[in-house]
Amino acid sequence: LAANTITSDMTKFIVACTSVSQLIYMSEVGGVLLGSKIPVSLKQLLIIFVERTLITLPVIVIVANILF
Repeated sequence: LAANTITSDMTKFIVACTSVSQLIYMSEVGGVLLGSKIPVSLKQLLIIFVERTLITLPVIVIVANILF
């Protein structure tokens, strides 16, 4: 819905890849961490999520620059 106004294919690629990577991180890693005996609070899980997104974003941007 909000992406209808985006005209750049590179921006669409970056948004799509970031969204997919965030979904994978939260569904796999978040579920494993919360289901394990490792004491992880929701705040710590959110921090891990943001850190992994910040690590992944430059990689996605580099790939987007190579492809587009």
